[in-house]
Amino acid sequence: MVAKIGLTGGIGSGKSTVADCFRQLGIYVVDADQVSRKLMQPGAEHYHSIVNHFGKSVLLDSGEIDRKGLGRRVFGDKAERQFLEELLHPAIRKMMHELVEKNAMVYGILEVPLLIEGQQHKRMDRVLLVTCPKHQRIDRLTQNRKMSTDMIEQIMENQLSDEQRALHADEIVSNDRSIGEIEAAVGVIHQKYLTLFAH
Repeated sequence: MVAKIGLTGGIGSGKSTVADCFRQLGIYVVDADQVSRKLMQPGAEHYHSIVNHFGKSVLLDSGEIDRKGLGRRVFGDKAERQFLEELLHPAIRKMMHELVEKNAMVYGILEVPLLIEGQQHKRMDRVLLVTCPKHQRIDRLTQNRKMSTDMIEQIMENQLSDEQRALHADEIVSNDRSIGEIEAAVGVIHQKYLTLFAH
């Protein structure tokens, strides 16, 4: 069995930056968002379920699901969001665990934004939390993803705070410093995991 590390953090916290640091160390990382994209590709089982439920208005001209548009549609509708989560989340979890078992060596990273909200942290060997001050996260999201401040605030209100996440975290990386310092912090955690999970 390969050890599974759940990597999580709020929107704009810099999970991808930390994930990339692990990749540079040769560690296999699987991203929940990428897996979700695969499951929603034309021809996939979940593609048909989503189109049958929401209608063709969720499709782009290419025939692909407009994931951003779908996200906006379900964001303010609890019943629709619940339908989508119940459809996708079990399949995402299954595929992520299978990919880590198949590709990782000593341990693998599962990057899941809502790891704790979805109770998935209970299936992990360790939980690694990425934190970042709120103002930096907002700056990052408005600049890099062109999101409105109102939308960011709404999403943040629907997620746990860093303080709440920290109650379930085994390791924490603060992403409010230079990339060199983040790489050094990841390097220390990497060595810790190799020691913990050496067979």
